Amino acid sequence: MKDHDVEIGDVVLVPQSKINKFTTPYRNMKHKVIKINGSMVTAQNEFGQNITRDASKMKKIKEYSRGELYSEDDEESEGVCQSRIDQVEEKCQPLRRSSRVRKATTDTKYRDYIT
Repeated sequence: MKDHDVEIGDVVLVPQSKINKFTTPYRNMKHKVIKINGSMVTAQNEFGQNITRDASKMKKIKEYSRGELYSEDDEESEGVCQSRIDQVEEKCQPLRRSSRVRKATTDTKYRDYIT
């Protein structure tokens, strides 16, 4: 038996049956693991509904808090990215629109007309 990495308190996605080719493999509702019995995992969604499945059927997802997404290292790299954006903006020029040279119709169309 393969060990699973799902623990109590983890957020998981639960699979759904395939109806057509546009159906996603997992439900779009997140479930929180509340009980583990061997390889059987019980998870609860935000409405309080429990679902019990084998651990191999559930996909563990990592949720980030806002503090984890933006760390001090990101602030340093943000300065590098901003300088790159500035360099790209300097190189960018406004789009050139091509236009054809139009001749006046009076010169060519009515050249042989005498008034």
